[in-house]
Amino acid sequence: MALRKDSLLGLAISLVVTLTGQSAIAFTINFSSNGRFDAFIYYDEYGYQGEAYLEQPQEIERGGTNELWQLLNSFSNMYPGRWEFRRAENDLQGSFNLLNYYICGPQTTDCGAEIQDPFSGGVGGMLELLYYPVLLPPGDPIPDPTGVTRRVQWIQRVYSNHSLEPDDQHGLIENILDIDLGQTTPYYTGHAGNGFGIPPYRFFGDVPYRIDPAESHFWDAELYLAEEMQDLVTRKRTVTIYNGIKWGWRNNSRPKISDDDGGGGGCTGYSGGGGCLTAANTNAAKNRELPLSDFDSGDPNQLPEKVPEPTTIFGLLALGAASTIQILKNKFNKQ
Repeated sequence: MALRKDSLLGLAISLVVTLTGQSAIAFTINFSSNGRFDAFIYYDEYGYQGEAYLEQPQEIERGGTNELWQLLNSFSNMYPGRWEFRRAENDLQGSFNLLNYYICGPQTTDCGAEIQDPFSGGVGGMLELLYYPVLLPPGDPIPDPTGVTRRVQWIQRVYSNHSLEPDDQHGLIENILDIDLGQTTPYYTGHAGNGFGIPPYRFFGDVPYRIDPAESHFWDAELYLAEEMQDLVTRKRTVTIYNGIKWGWRNNSRPKISDDDGGGGGCTGYSGGGGCLTAANTNAAKNRELPLSDFDSGDPNQLPEKVPEPTTIFGLLALGAASTIQILKNKFNKQ
């Protein structure tokens, strides 16, 4: 939920058409030349070790997934006659400026410092972006949430294996709209620019974080831009769901086995032998700037996508992805 201690504040990089080289959607993603884009980090702490990495962003079809709609329908049923949700008829027009997207391990002392008091000692990720709408001329037939004449909001669905409610419990599945407890709207209320009275761009920032790095986690989010229109007589709110992206992170932790235990200095059976992830052989991958198109989703059957030359700014982040992806794939295939 937004604005909660030890929690996910959620962020969104919006997307992915550019990442896959497709052109079906009219918006693009741009990377800040001063941004932070660390995709993988290895950690070796007292009693455990592991690695954490970002999930490859994926395009979500305009209008949202069935899983999102199950949550939206449940929400509207709580307020009969007050909310109606619709799928947009046209894709978004505009661009997303990705400011930061990086992974955090226990040794990261400044996780989320760009937008809040930083986290440390746990695992998580940080995503920060701006959406720049296309300011369309009057009478243009393509609707676009510009933020100037319409109320534009962010809606985020979170799915993870460590629910923060009701009692911050690892192993309890979380499948929620990312809103505060008791909130009566479906909109993300964390670090985000929504509603009237602000410049045309829309800001979104999130730091999903867990404070138990000795446990293995998955944390996935679907982030959408939505437009609200309200009937001033009936007070009914109609919300149109536009395009979105899926983003998130993973960490895999395992107990360390010491030399005294016959484990060969901490390389455990989880690595499958010959596939041990150590500080030495991950030094080149740790904190490296990797192309987002080469992020590993955690699916051992996934093949890394090739980014065609010249795909916008991905050349910024382009060196050394293959070795990191292969390390992660070897690990998952051996488990």
